[in-house]
Amino acid sequence: MIEDESKKIRKEEKDLEISKADLERLEILQRSNEKIGRQLSINSETGNL
Repeated sequence: MIEDESKKIRKEEKDLEISKADLERLEILQRSNEKIGRQLSINSETGNL
């Protein structure tokens, strides 16, 4: 019974580590998308692609 609980806790800790890495990747993606979005809006104003 105690072993099962400790395995469950370890699995939850592992899931938390994965989601932290996912959050970091999402933040990087969001920053790149914002950068691309700004470039696209600037280019659409000038008429250049």
